[in-house]
Amino acid sequence: GNRAAGAPGDATTRGGDAAAAGADAEEDGEGGEEDAAGESDLGRFLRAKLRARAASTWHEEAAGGLTDYFVTVAPPSERENDMAAVEREVAARRAEVRAAIATLGGDPLRRDAVPGVRHCLALLRGRPALASDFALEHGLMPLIELLRRAETLPVAQQLALVEPLVELCNELAASGARYMCENMCLLGAVPAVAQCAAPGFPPAVQVQVARFLNTMCRAGAATLAMLVAADALPVLVRLLEPDMPQRREQTNLAVDSIWCLFQMRSWKAPRSDFCRLLGSQGALIRLARALHLSSGGGGAGAGGGGGGGGSDGVRTSDASSTVSQAADVLLLFSHADEAVASGMTVHAVLQDILLVVQESSRFAPGTVLTVLKCIKNLSMGPSTYVLQLQRAGAVVSLVYFLDAVRDDTPFALEMRGQVLLSLYHLCKLNRLRQEQAVVCPPSKGIVPHLQDAVMRSSQLKHVALPMLCDIARASKRSRTELWKHSGAGFYLELLAQEAWRDDALEALAAWLADEPRKVEAILEKPESIRLLVDVLDTQTPATFENLLDSLKKILHASSRVNQALGDSRFVPKLVERLTHPTPVIRVNLLRMLTSIYEHHRSPKKLVQEHGLMRVVERMVEHDKAVLVKEIAGQLQKAFRANDYL
Repeated sequence: GNRAAGAPGDATTRGGDAAAAGADAEEDGEGGEEDAAGESDLGRFLRAKLRARAASTWHEEAAGGLTDYFVTVAPPSERENDMAAVEREVAARRAEVRAAIATLGGDPLRRDAVPGVRHCLALLRGRPALASDFALEHGLMPLIELLRRAETLPVAQQLALVEPLVELCNELAASGARYMCENMCLLGAVPAVAQCAAPGFPPAVQVQVARFLNTMCRAGAATLAMLVAADALPVLVRLLEPDMPQRREQTNLAVDSIWCLFQMRSWKAPRSDFCRLLGSQGALIRLARALHLSSGGGGAGAGGGGGGGGSDGVRTSDASSTVSQAADVLLLFSHADEAVASGMTVHAVLQDILLVVQESSRFAPGTVLTVLKCIKNLSMGPSTYVLQLQRAGAVVSLVYFLDAVRDDTPFALEMRGQVLLSLYHLCKLNRLRQEQAVVCPPSKGIVPHLQDAVMRSSQLKHVALPMLCDIARASKRSRTELWKHSGAGFYLELLAQEAWRDDALEALAAWLADEPRKVEAILEKPESIRLLVDVLDTQTPATFENLLDSLKKILHASSRVNQALGDSRFVPKLVERLTHPTPVIRVNLLRMLTSIYEHHRSPKKLVQEHGLMRVVERMVEHDKAVLVKEIAGQLQKAFRANDYL
């Protein structure tokens, strides 16, 4: 309809129309003549085609014809009208925002600013697009100035003004407008809002403050850095009120904000510095109490940490995610330097941490695992940490946890590993704590758990086996419990594995020295003697030397075991190893041979049966080691004296 005059298409169409009209007139007036003339079929076909072309448009000519792609495009005049309408709408909206901002100006002491603030709040609520206009019309600065001046007002007027002001700040921060949070931080909104978290303000205001700070923490690294620089960390700690159920929301938000602080990987400042800042404000006790916000989180997520974000940028959380985040932060504290981690050993903090272990069924498995890692880290610290853990009952709590955890529990293997590592560090070189772990009724103690770990799990074996072998050197009560679980037989079974022979044989030697009659009754059995004989097949030099020390102790501690070994294949194997290139090993072997000879029921038969005289004579003549020659010479004299007798 808007094609330019004189276009080829129009000319063609007009020409076609004229031809068609002339043809019609001619047909009407002189139809008989045409029929008489016998008009050809081709002429009639062409006239019909021209009529159809005149009635069609480009857009309808889909089958091989041209398509008018601009048929739906508004003409320039209409587009200009639409743009003008949009500009008028923006101008009206900006004027409305400017009018609202104007109500924020002036001295709040001289006029009531609350209606103006509430008007701005009503204007922005549900219309996040207006937040950008609010910033562009320079509304942020009057808002922040009003917050700063609020502290000069009388208490009643101050409380009435602060709540809608902080709520307005939240509405702007959560709008999602570009650079809104950064601009608010740059203009000083964080300290202005944070001052409203003082104890005198009502809970509703403090929740709004917590929400604002949480939005800033989640807005990005820049806003989080400015929040820290504005000294808002003490405010976050003050907002942690886990013991007050009515303040649960602000506690959730405060925990999430602190958790966000430690998720920033790009910061150059070490995490221990932030731990020290928070710890100096008393955050540890509050975070430990926050572990118990949930009364039944067993079915919650399996992972530690997390914390979701709502569509408005504010974290939407439940108690279980808050608990897991608190556990994550405490884990970071347990990793920190001694000045920071020492705060974790305060009795009140340890009690709350150990309560998670004692009531593990109430918590998500991931949270329990995180708490167990905290305990393990502390157990690896200085002796003062270990002593505080002992006083808090950590040893017994961990053993009870091993009784409670099932194989089908998520992270069961990793949990057991953390517990065993903790107990290893707690019980190392301390008989009292060893006894606590072994004898803790009504539990069966740690011994069956250690045996199970050694037999089933290669991952935990390297932790469980040293602990199990160390019990043989513990108190008599501990060895009594070990005896109930066939401890001596268990040590003998370990002798079949060359990697663990050293620890097992050393445990047997120590136990035999303290309780010879009980243990030698097990060692003198034929199957036990066979295992002791196989010890001499060990090929690793360092391990073999240690094994010989333990074997010497066994031979000296029990004459019955000594005699049983003298009547077995032990002597010929010992003679074979006398050719060992290490002099120290040859010395120990000769001393063991001396002990067997002295305790044998028929020493002359022993010497003759194994050709011991020739062996020692050869060593006296050819061995270059002085001590080896000396011991071999002493044996030679003893053999000759016995042969004479």
